[in-house]
Amino acid sequence: MGDEINSKKMIQMEEILKLFLLEEIVEKFKLIEVVNKETYVEFVLEEKAERPEGKEYVGKTIELKQWETIELLNYPMKNKQGRVKLRRKRWLIQETGKTVVNPVPEKLPGAKISEEFGDFLKGAH
Repeated sequence: MGDEINSKKMIQMEEILKLFLLEEIVEKFKLIEVVNKETYVEFVLEEKAERPEGKEYVGKTIELKQWETIELLNYPMKNKQGRVKLRRKRWLIQETGKTVVNPVPEKLPGAKISEEFGDFLKGAH
């Protein structure tokens, strides 16, 4: 029963995240943790994809190589700092030795993002 309540709370939090994150991010990432500390609240989202998307990866041997984490938003909330962190998968293509990531929408028209976040979205690490 406790898991059911926790699951309902997570679904409610995901609805709240839709108010300040791009819909594509909420669709491609799931909320896995909410950290409520004295000075900040942190929402941690993890990529849902089971493997890279795209026809160029069909029939390839692909394995999860590592996770990358980046802070997406850092903004003031009521008496606390609000943070959103994304955990993104980096995949290894066995046949080529290349690593790839799934595309994530970079921004809304007119929005500004940091260079670090732009590189993260492009997979330029």
